[in-house]
Amino acid sequence: CQAYQDWCTGFTCLLQQNGRPFLRESKGSCEMLVPFIWSEIPANTLFADPYTGFKFIRATPNPASSYGYTISWETEMDTVNSVAYNWEYPSNISSWNLTILSPPWNGECSKPVQPFFTQYFTQKNALATVWRQQGDAFLVGTGGLCQATVPYAAVVAGELQSGHVVLVMIPSGDSYELIFESVFPIADCGPGEPPAPTPTPNTGAASSMIAGVVHMVAVLCVSAVICVCL
Repeated sequence: CQAYQDWCTGFTCLLQQNGRPFLRESKGSCEMLVPFIWSEIPANTLFADPYTGFKFIRATPNPASSYGYTISWETEMDTVNSVAYNWEYPSNISSWNLTILSPPWNGECSKPVQPFFTQYFTQKNALATVWRQQGDAFLVGTGGLCQATVPYAAVVAGELQSGHVVLVMIPSGDSYELIFESVFPIADCGPGEPPAPTPTPNTGAASSMIAGVVHMVAVLCVSAVICVCL
């Protein structure tokens, strides 16, 4: 974050982590999906400041590094480069490019991605398993690759799961070819710290009933916080 902030010369920038990172092991590397928030100070509204997004990082353990890792892959996918999701017709491309503020880079993401995403999630479906996209995807095109962060929800062997999947693709004909995927379930961001329930004064039977309801809701909220890793 500090290195990115130093990129700004003559004005101030802020880049901050915006939540718990998602972590997964992959062939001897640590893959991270880190939410961030960014803005010039004061905010540059011509570039849609402030905005959020994700940084996908692949790092290899390195004892010689002061941080213990060496980064081999780093990609930034911003909300300003989002592709609208059509809940009724996921393959519909009528919204393609309408929500993308940046140009299509060097053509890496110039073809509609909705049909490819729909095919990707459909192919992951099997007996007792259903995967579904859960909203807008964020894109970036660089180095001949189209890269995306896509929110998902799934039922896997009777268990609920949600999170984000990072897809790295290359253009192929009218669509794309998948180079690799990294799935980051929300559970992999670690447990959250539940908030303490707010005490409710006991001023009678009615208040006791309300306090009981508040306590029940607080317990449910604590469970939800743990599940979604807020």
